[in-house]
Amino acid sequence: MVIPGAGAIPDLANSGIYAARGNYKEAAMSAFFAIPIIGDGAAAGRKIQKAADKVGDVIGGTVKHADDAVKNTGAVKAGTKVAKEVVEGHHLLPTQFKPQFEAAGLKIEDFIIPLDKSTHRLKPGGIHTGPFEDSWNGQWKQFFDIQKDRSAEEILEHLKKMRKHFKI
Repeated sequence: MVIPGAGAIPDLANSGIYAARGNYKEAAMSAFFAIPIIGDGAAAGRKIQKAADKVGDVIGGTVKHADDAVKNTGAVKAGTKVAKEVVEGHHLLPTQFKPQFEAAGLKIEDFIIPLDKSTHRLKPGGIHTGPFEDSWNGQWKQFFDIQKDRSAEEILEHLKKMRKHFKI
């Protein structure tokens, strides 16, 4: 018997592992699958699709119609849509300071993580809510106000401290 929500902890752990490895699509999907009942249904649809893909590879594509049938059920599309509504990409290095990051040899696109919307920008205490000086971008502004030209090492060390402070 499957208990709805029982897989939430492993799904969240997988999400963290995928994010640490830079596989943000899988991280977002694993985070979505952690939602009790809703995520369980989408995960089942995704598992069916993955199984069909594997069988198709082994047989040489003869199950393409089965794979299409799974895709046409809408389970995977619905799961992806809901995941996008719940999880969004967060620039650890804000676009506002792109010139400073590029001067240090860092590409902001290499520092995007999946983050649930409430932690990102919706709830009080979200990293982009509250007084600007206490927000994610406000903290970066203070960092660069002290010294505009920063090395990659200084930036990454500051990023590490900020992630710990904001618990992301």
